Amino acid sequence: MGAGAGIRIDVQFFVIRFDVAMPVRVPNGEKPGTTPTYNIAIGYPF
Repeated sequence: MGAGAGIRIDVQFFVIRFDVAMPVRVPNGEKPGTTPTYNIAIGYPF
C-alpha cells in the first residue's frame, strides 16, 4: 500500500503522466522503505 500524487497532461492524441509515491505498508509486515518511487508514462487515452 502506498500514497502519492501525480500530474496528467492530456494532449490531442496521447497522455503524459508523472507520478511519485511512497510505500506506507508492506504486505509481509516488514518496515517499508523511505525511498519514493517515480513513474513516467506516455500513452494513448482510453
